[in-house]
Amino acid sequence: MPSDIAGLPASHRIAVDWLRPGPMTPAEREAMTRWYAEHHGDGNLDQARFMAFWLDHDSAIAKHYRRWVQAAVTGVPNSVTALVMLHTYTVLGWESGAQYELIAALKYGASRAQVLEAMAFAFIHAGPMGMGRVAPACDAYLKKWDERGGDQAEQPAAWPQGWAADPDALRSGIDLGSPGLSDAEKQQVFDWYETHQGEVPRHIRFLAQWSPDGLKAMRNRFESCIVTLPKQIVPLMMFNAAAVRGEPAAMRRAAYQARHYGVRRSHLLPILQIAMVYAGDMGSEAITDAVAPLFDDWPY
Repeated sequence: MPSDIAGLPASHRIAVDWLRPGPMTPAEREAMTRWYAEHHGDGNLDQARFMAFWLDHDSAIAKHYRRWVQAAVTGVPNSVTALVMLHTYTVLGWESGAQYELIAALKYGASRAQVLEAMAFAFIHAGPMGMGRVAPACDAYLKKWDERGGDQAEQPAAWPQGWAADPDALRSGIDLGSPGLSDAEKQQVFDWYETHQGEVPRHIRFLAQWSPDGLKAMRNRFESCIVTLPKQIVPLMMFNAAAVRGEPAAMRRAAYQARHYGVRRSHLLPILQIAMVYAGDMGSEAITDAVAPLFDDWPY
């Protein structure tokens, strides 16, 4: 019985009876294996060993997990969730996860440049340790993808209506080519945060006071790495990584920025619920508390 979750992309429908109690049938296990091998692998489950484990030892657990994920991801195109999770897994330094989301993003139509932009943005939050962990696996697949002609995507990446690239949106207007940070430039940076994220983070004020060169260098990374991706995906990437890390202030600012960029509530909800896959009952209230004040009048 195929999934009948409303709004689920056709590519994500797996022939499993999610509501029947107990383990999967052999045909359902084969359908699940085939889906992960195609969408989160290179023809096998090497990148999704967590799924292979449960399919082998207790397929009911695998079914319960996938039912929750499929309910969570409805509302945004596949390309959005793949790039958001590529960013998060790079931040976390999870090698196989970053590789399988890179595979998925390319197959769902994201360009090579867009995949690299998502990883460049993640590098800001992952540091050399996280980036160093995912680099070998992602590098190996990118080279293989290039050798195949880079033509695996069935169609260009789909974006929600109104989403578009706008690299200027991430720029504060300061002169990134000059040293130091004038008082006027400090105010430009503060104004950017107030406008785009609703508040100036404390670490930004700290650096402005004690290391203005450092703040300019930090902003240079932030303002330079997103060019072809829609600006709307940027706060969603930040939100998911902050939620998985349990950072309420960063979640709040990212949610504000998403709304400011025209991201609809129905676009944020899947990203929020995917983060709950990692938070469970222990950490989900921190996620919902961070965004609840914004939700009542947020356009759906």
